[in-house]
Amino acid sequence: MNIKVNKLKESLDAWNEYGIGSLSSTINYYYVKSVTNKASGHILSNDNSPIVAFQRIERVLSANCRILAATTDFEIYYEKKGQAIMIHYNDQYLGQIMYQMEIMDSNNNYIGEVDLRRGAGEQSIVINKKEVAILRKASDMSFFKKNPFYKDERRVSDRNPMFIDVDPGAPHQRVLVSMDATEEDIKWVTVISIFESIYSGLNFNG
Repeated sequence: MNIKVNKLKESLDAWNEYGIGSLSSTINYYYVKSVTNKASGHILSNDNSPIVAFQRIERVLSANCRILAATTDFEIYYEKKGQAIMIHYNDQYLGQIMYQMEIMDSNNNYIGEVDLRRGAGEQSIVINKKEVAILRKASDMSFFKKNPFYKDERRVSDRNPMFIDVDPGAPHQRVLVSMDATEEDIKWVTVISIFESIYSGLNFNG
């Protein structure tokens, strides 16, 4: 994973020129399906600049997956086992998100939650009893999708393309951060937002 993500990092724009508030709804990726599915690509900013590189790996028919995401400033490793997501930030264990979206710190203390009840496709991120961010949920926002009418038995051609271009629409701001959010709050908002983009924003069956 490190080799792939480090290669993708070469085309990233500087994170410190954007930040989590610039994370858009647009994700550009490619994938390989096999016994183990792999997807690699970039999350784009609101001006369509690549700001996060990632690779996601998961076995078919498994609820588990691994994700490595990186910007020019930091690296995040996620390991999802069942409904729990364990998180390492710059090689240091940060904590985990549990099956009911509780946020636990590195000492396994409850510090907040991701509230899915906000509605209208939005989630509220609560840390230490205060709402620190609103996250608009991702959907599959790739620039290419597999052609649903592609015929495996026929040669790939203009009339039988394997992939088709799609217009994911104009990028929109996905993360709204509270003015009162601390540096540690923003770290958790960043970790959660990037995971949600990669986990919900791509589809191996597309």
